[in-house]
Amino acid sequence: MLFYNEVFLLLPCLTWYSARTSRRARVVDCLRTWPLLIYAAGVAGGWPVHAVPALVVATFTLVANYAMLIIDRAEPAPFSKTIYALSYVSPISFVIDRPGDGAIKKTIVVAGNCIGGVYVAWQLVVAVAIEDAWGCYPRGTPYARMDRGYCPQANGDYHNSEICRDQNFNTGAPVPYNPLCDPARWSATAHKIMPVHVHFIINCFALVAAVYAYQVREAVHTEERRQQ
Repeated sequence: MLFYNEVFLLLPCLTWYSARTSRRARVVDCLRTWPLLIYAAGVAGGWPVHAVPALVVATFTLVANYAMLIIDRAEPAPFSKTIYALSYVSPISFVIDRPGDGAIKKTIVVAGNCIGGVYVAWQLVVAVAIEDAWGCYPRGTPYARMDRGYCPQANGDYHNSEICRDQNFNTGAPVPYNPLCDPARWSATAHKIMPVHVHFIINCFALVAAVYAYQVREAVHTEERRQQ
């Protein structure tokens, strides 16, 4: 079961190592993961990306993983509550609620993930773009008066941003007339999202995580009884 966890498929850890009991299994365990990890680290560190080395590493990883699957089936590891629980530490398992054992709990996890994910995507893709384009206009400005062009946060050009230099809007005050026109604030994407919306996201995913953890606990107990 641990083999199918997409996190531990690529990331060795001590408890995972303890699941491989034979020398052959441990050797294949290392071979199937380290080439890909080393290559990924090299690319992140500035190695040039070429098709041939990437294809070689990917092919080797697939073959080694298939060999690991064959060995796992031939040499099943003794049951461990820790390893069984860790097999559920997986983004995909969390999203689809793999340990789900009831319609209500599964609905809470899947629906909560969907709602939270859509909300985060909306904020990042739509809400931030709208705020970058129009957030430097004074609060309460009618739509009809938002005719002085985009804010500099959207086009990256303070000097040609008519709204931030318009004396009619800033009532004669020195430009920039408000902090949102300040170039130092242009890259404040996280700053704009966090204060207002983070409490909703945290509460949503905290509820989902609590239900998910409870289901993992129940799944471990169920498997433990089955193994006895």
